[in-house]
Amino acid sequence: MRRILCQRDNHLPEKRLIDQLSQVVQGVDLPEDIAEWLKELVQARQEASVRDHEGQMAALSRRQAELRHFLSQLYDDKLARRITAEFWQEKHNSYQTEGAAIASRLASLKNQDGGSLDFALRALEFTKDLHSEYVAKSPPEKRELLKTLLLNCRLDGVTPVPTYRNPFDRIAEGVKTKEWGERRDSNPRPAEPQSAALTN
Repeated sequence: MRRILCQRDNHLPEKRLIDQLSQVVQGVDLPEDIAEWLKELVQARQEASVRDHEGQMAALSRRQAELRHFLSQLYDDKLARRITAEFWQEKHNSYQTEGAAIASRLASLKNQDGGSLDFALRALEFTKDLHSEYVAKSPPEKRELLKTLLLNCRLDGVTPVPTYRNPFDRIAEGVKTKEWGERRDSNPRPAEPQSAALTN
């Protein structure tokens, strides 16, 4: 069971090890105001993504309808001998190729679910004032929380060296550098890449 928490060569008692791993939790602990600010950014990106998705679907559907009309008109022109068979074949192949590409793109867009943004929102909610929650938990509950956060962990002496799961690794980087707090103070609406980092 202890190996799940942290790989180590020494013989720290499990209770002391769990206490030491409090530092790991602090590494992703977000103040409530920062967590809420980041959630607003992710939600704004989610709304923009939905608008873009709907716009692409509408444009592709319009073009798909146009191609069907062109194919129908092209066939009528062929029957009426207003165009040559060679011209009909050339344009027919071109429209069919474009139509197949549009159908493939539409199918791909329909399968997009926005799951990464939802996951980022859940992660931000999870890490909000997380350290206080960790301290109040029982040892088994602390182990479960650590399993959620970590892919791996080792001890350098008595100092935990964690490898966080995605997207907690991005959150830990922001907590470490204080970049989010500085950007929030200087610019309440930072450039898109800062909010996108959690979902990549």
